[in-house]
Amino acid sequence: MRSDIGIIARMSLIVRNLVKQGFWQYANLANTLLDVIWGKLLAITPKWSVIQKVDPYRYPRECYTES
Repeated sequence: MRSDIGIIARMSLIVRNLVKQGFWQYANLANTLLDVIWGKLLAITPKWSVIQKVDPYRYPRECYTES
């Protein structure tokens, strides 16, 4: 998932740079592609509410409990 977010972040940066440089037609195309990729990504990834939350202190406590 992180690599997908990285790709989307890079594409967003490309769109912003195209807009700054005045290449509106390319920015519109890139924006459309970004929307399509984002839609596909949301369709294939699990919902955040379904992902189990893990207590970061749980395992160290279990491993290093004093006897």
